[in-house]
Parts: sequence; C-alpha cells; structure tokens
Amino acid sequence: MKRIWLLLVLCLCARAQGQNLVPNGSFEQSIGCPNNITGCTSWAPYGTLYSAYMKSCGTPGTSGVPSNTFGYQVAADGYSYASLYTYTKSQPDAKEYITAVLKQPMQIGTTYEVSMSVSLSDNSAFAGDDLAIHLFKTGPVYYSQYTVLSHITPTISFINQGTIKEKQKWVRMFKVYTADSAYDHIAIGGFSPYNTMGLDSVSPGNYAVYYVDSVMIRQVRMQVLFSDTVHCAGDSITVGYNTFTNNGFQPGNIFSLVLSDATGNFGAGTVLGTATANAGTMRVRIPITMPTGNYYRLKLVSSLPVDSSADNGTDMRIYAPPDANVYMNPKICEGDTLVLLAYGNKPVDPVGGYKWYGYGMNGVAVNPQRVPNVSLAYTGNYYLLASFHGCTTLANFNITIAPSPQNVKATNSGPACTGETLYLFGNSSTNGLTYEWLGKNGFKSSLKDTLIQNLTVADTGMYYFKAALNGCSVVDSTYLGVKLLPNPSITANSPLCAGDSLKLQCSESFTGETYEWTGPDNFTAGVRTPSIAGAPLSASGKYIVKVNANGCAGRDTADVVVKRSPAKPTAYSNSPVCEGDTLNFYTIAPVNGVRYEWSSKSFIIEDTAIQLVLPVPSVSGIYVLTADSNGCYSSDSINAVVKPLPNIPSIESNSPLQTPQHLEIQIKNIQSGVKYLWSGPNGYQSQLPNPSIYSPAPNYSGTYKVIANLDGCITTADIYVRIDQSVDTGNIQLFPSFNDGSFKLRGLLRKDQQIQFRIFDAGGKEVHSGYTQTNSKMLSADFDLKNYLASGCYLLHLIADDKKQTFRFVVQR
Repeated sequence: MKRIWLLLVLCLCARAQGQNLVPNGSFEQSIGCPNNITGCTSWAPYGTLYSAYMKSCGTPGTSGVPSNTFGYQVAADGYSYASLYTYTKSQPDAKEYITAVLKQPMQIGTTYEVSMSVSLSDNSAFAGDDLAIHLFKTGPVYYSQYTVLSHITPTISFINQGTIKEKQKWVRMFKVYTADSAYDHIAIGGFSPYNTMGLDSVSPGNYAVYYVDSVMIRQVRMQVLFSDTVHCAGDSITVGYNTFTNNGFQPGNIFSLVLSDATGNFGAGTVLGTATANAGTMRVRIPITMPTGNYYRLKLVSSLPVDSSADNGTDMRIYAPPDANVYMNPKICEGDTLVLLAYGNKPVDPVGGYKWYGYGMNGVAVNPQRVPNVSLAYTGNYYLLASFHGCTTLANFNITIAPSPQNVKATNSGPACTGETLYLFGNSSTNGLTYEWLGKNGFKSSLKDTLIQNLTVADTGMYYFKAALNGCSVVDSTYLGVKLLPNPSITANSPLCAGDSLKLQCSESFTGETYEWTGPDNFTAGVRTPSIAGAPLSASGKYIVKVNANGCAGRDTADVVVKRSPAKPTAYSNSPVCEGDTLNFYTIAPVNGVRYEWSSKSFIIEDTAIQLVLPVPSVSGIYVLTADSNGCYSSDSINAVVKPLPNIPSIESNSPLQTPQHLEIQIKNIQSGVKYLWSGPNGYQSQLPNPSIYSPAPNYSGTYKVIANLDGCITTADIYVRIDQSVDTGNIQLFPSFNDGSFKLRGLLRKDQQIQFRIFDAGGKEVHSGYTQTNSKMLSADFDLKNYLASGCYLLHLIADDKKQTFRFVVQR
C-alpha cells in the first residue's frame, strides 16, 4: 500500500509543483524544423556564434535526434535539445551562448530550484567545468562577440560538479538559489576563459560540445539536506530536511522521504519514512532488498499541499550486501586437504571480498581456501565474512574432521626378474581397517598382503595400498621393479671348415650386461660376439653362454661342427695366347672324392681341365680353380690373357703402271702399335707401312705380301702388282676407281706442264675444278673430296700432252 500511495502522491506532485519560469525549457516548441537556436521558440543567441538546435524532425546525422553531427543521444525530456560549444583547439576561447526572457520576474527573497540536464556529445574530445546559468535584469541581451564573456560572473555556477564527462546519460546540474533581484532573463554557456577552466582530454579530436535540455527555474517549498554518497542496503541513515517561510503548508501535512531507483528515477521510488515537522531530520533504514546502484537520489514529498522538493542533488551509491554461501568437502578425513569455497550471486570486493575465520584462519582472504593435511584439531565452528564496498554479510558453519588410518605403509619383496613371484605387504597401526591393492594391468586385491606370480615387464610400476576406516582412507604406494630376465639365443656360422673363423653371437643385449662363454678346448670369452680365428677340428662341440643383466641371468647352448678342408689345388694354363688360338686350363694330381670347378666372370664349369676354343680378348681375366670336399673349399687362381690380333691390312696400289712410273703400295687401315713387314718379287722387303719402289722394271710385277705383328699375334694380306714396259708417254691412271672421295692420279708425260682438271656429276654438273703441275714429266696428284662429293658416279676430264682424257670413278659412303 505504501508504493501505491507514493505513486498517487507523485502524480499529484506533477500538477502542484511550482511553475517553471523558463519558457520552452525543454526546447520542444519551434517554428518549422530549424537547425539552429534562432528557430526555437523563446530562445535566441547571446553571442555571435549560433548554437545548433536538434529535433527529431531534423536530418539524421546532422540536426536530428537522436543522431546528429556531434553524436547520438535521446532527449532528456521530449524530442529536442540545444547544443553548446565550450572549447575548440583552433580557437580555445570561442563559446556559444543562448538566452531567453523568463515567463515572469523572480521574486526577491524567494528560493528557487535552478537546474538543467547536460550530456557531453559522443564526438567531443574534451570535457570542461565552466557551463553555468547567468540571471540578469538589465544589460545587453546580445553581445557582438564569439569569444568568452569573461566580464560576466554567472549567477549559478556548477563548477563544484567538476568536468562533465558523461556521454551515455544526462547529468542533472542543480542549485537552490534565493533571488536577490527580480531577474527576468536567463543566459546559458561557458563563462570561464580557456586558461582558467578545468579541461580534460577524453578521446582524440578537436572540441567540447554539450547537449542542453530541460532547463528549469521554479519556486522551492522544501529541501532535502543529505550529501553522503556511499551506503549499504540495510543501513540506517539520518536525513535532514528544511522548508521555507513562505511555504504555505496546511495543518495535517505529512512529509514523506522518497528514495529513487538505481537510475535516479522517482517513478518507482520507495518511501523510507515520514514526518510532520516543517524542518528537522528523519532516521530511516535503506531496505535490505535494494539492488546495487550508483545514481540513487532522495526527495521530500508533502501532502498538504501536494508538492515535492528537488532531489538532494548528489548521487548516492548503494551497495547490496554480498551473499555468504560456503561449499566444502562432503567428507573430510584426517590428512585430507580441506577445501572451502565461498560463492554468491552478488558481487564482492575483488581483493579481500571473502575472509575466513576459525582454527588456523584469522581473516585469510583466499578463495577457495585450501588447507592440506588437516588434523582432528580442525573440528569446530568457522565464519565467512563477505564484503562489498564496506557492506558485509557473516555466515557461520561447522567443520567435522573424521579420523583416518595411521602409519599406513606399502612395501614389496622386489626387485624380481620376469617369470618369478613377487610379494606385496601392507601395514597400519590402526585396527579394524579394510584394505585394497591396485596396480598395473588391472591388478586388484582386498588382502592386506598379496602376491603376483609369473611376473612380466608390463607388471613394472607403482602399486597402491589403501587402508580405510569408516569412509576415511590413506593410500601409500610402492614401486614394483620387474627386471627383464635375459633370454639369450646363440647364433654361429656352423658348420664351418677347419681354418675358417668360428663366429659366435648372442642375440640378447642389455645396457650393462655381462657375458660368460664356455666351450671345447677350454674356450672362454666375456664379450657378446666372440670368435676363434682358424678354428681347428677340435673346436667342434657344445658352446654355452650365460648373460647377466641387473641381477637376472639367462642361458643358451649351441652345437658347433668343424669340417676338414681339402688340400689347396694348383691352377695351370697355356696363357698367354692369341685371339683364335685354344686357351687351356688344368690342374695336376686331382684327389679322388673332391669336386673341382673352374669359374670366371662369365661361367662356372665343374671339371679338372677345360678348353676355350677361338677365344677373344674379352675373356682375359682371373680364372679360379676351387676344390670342394663336403662343403669345405680351397682354391687357386690364375690370370689368363688372350692377346688381340692386329687388323687384317687393307691394301691398295697404283698398279698397273708402266715404266718409269713409281710403284706405290698403301695400307689403308694402319693400326697403332702394329709392326708391318713387306715381301715381294726379287727378294723385296720393307718395314714401312706404305712402301714405294722408284721406277721399277717389269720384273717387279707379282704378288706383294704384308705381315702385321701385334705383340706376337699375326695377320697377313697380299696384292698383285703389274708393271709394263712403257712404249709411249701420256699414259695416266686414276685409282682406286671405287673410293670414299679420296683418290689419286698418276702418269708419265712427254714434257713438264700445268694440267687443268674438271669433275662432273652424273647429271653433267661441274662440282670441282683445279690445276696440278708435273715434276720430271711425272703427274702425281692426290684428291681428298670427302666433304664435297656425295655417293654416286662422277667423270674427271683433263688435258695432258694436248690430249683430252676422261676417267670414270664411283664414290661410296
């Protein structure tokens, strides 16, 4: 019922409040939709700079509400407001002012509420403290200057409110003022020069522009006197109030002290208390249910007549006391870690918001609070103090510590080797316990002492022994070390032949292991891979290895057989031979029961003797004779050489010829390193590859033979030569008539002369020409036209001894 009554009172107050002397105080009336103050009804510029005028009908982003050139803001009252420059970087003392004529003059001695709502525009880079209201009766109503009106001391200064930086909400600037003159004009703006005003930078930019709305001057009947700013919900406060001599309150009037909501709105206010005296104090309590907020205000409401004061003019911060709830371990056993967690739905101070009190805790400000290894002494009462800006809530709670098993110890009989049995032992000085073992590979047992059989390496690890008493348990652990039992395996190159190296190897390898070998002929060794060089027949027998690793030992045995080797054979050959001869390989005195084989890079033949018929040089190389007796081998080798034959000489001559021509014999394929020997008629011999006989007689006609000798390997060739007695000169020959473009001209003429020759192809086209000179009547010309003549038939024309002669020859490529 108190809230309903308050709403009724506030509605009546809206009608009964004193008249606002400021015309169009919320800037709602205008002529059309202007964008500066000249179009706003009752208002005009006070200086040469015209204030911007924002209305909901204005262009969004320029002169609109809520969006305009300076930012975004809804109106504090209605749909319009004005804006005022108070600072710019480029012209620090430039200011905007607005003025209006009051509805009626103020009454001397009457107390008035002078107030307005302001908000810093979003795009402002600076915030100032010089916004003020100036009341005047006489004096100019317009100043022809755009800079600060520093000669005016404003009637109402709000400098005590500091720089106004709020951009999201409207800030109400309020003063109670008793008129000392019948003022009938109001002017609003910044009246402090740049060098004396408070100025704060709030963001990047160039100016400070404030929105102004809801300007009010009205008579005050009563006043709330309270300036404390911080309180807790549930606190009791003493609030002073006052009325004025000309208040006109009627008998039976009741004053109600009203608290606004957290935003300063009294539409949903709460009545804290009432009084009937015209002045005094009220002792009231802030409801414990009030939520935390920063903008609470107080107002006084009268019933006869129905009226209300302005609010107390100071924002009040009311903090809701925090919750103090405690969570702890469901079951706390001796030796456990006690965990205390404070929580709630309301905020607490970020530092020291929760403090714990009790055994071992005297204001510890840690959340959660952890106490390791608690003892039975921690049983008892405890307190949690939650605080938020000086508002506190105290909660008490009880902690009970249950006893746990004592002197719990886990041990084992290890270390052990794989395959063995290991015992686990549990112990405690407390009676009446239950036990549980847990370990690797899902091991589990409820016995106090237990065992694990046939151990594997996978059983290595921690094993946990839990002793429990009425739900409280203590766990100890023991490390079970299972060492790998060596499982050696011997490998040997058995069977082997006498004289070979016996090689033994143990497959097992551990870090830090040791090896113990024993065997025939008192054999011992201490390495992993021992060997016996040149093993005798007596090395046959059983070999044993013992591997020791980490205190575990494993063994293995292996039988070794050493076989007798055959006597080493001797390899013979008729090498070196010439290409095409027979190459023989053989041995002397082969042994019965022994298998013999010859091998080379291209064959393996089982026999004591072999022949290679018509060998070529590529079969030269190492030939191995191997004797095999029951898998044991001995061998000998021989290097066989097949020497290559020289190339069969390819011979040509200038035969037939007539005396006194020279005989010329030529080997066309002379081979480097080959020696040549010529023989012929009349006992002729020569070691030249290309011999010549000067002016041979006809008896030198016959067969000429050449022997080519390359390191003792011989090939031969021969050629028949005919020499006729010359009966006339002018006989010229071209040879060979079949050639590769290289050929010769030879002949005997009547006199020395220069001879012209021309060569034509089969189509009659001249392909080559030139001259040659005889010497002692002998014509001797060599032609090398390999790079000029293609395969085909050609004619050579020449004129010698004044006769034209033609020779035919064929080029073959």
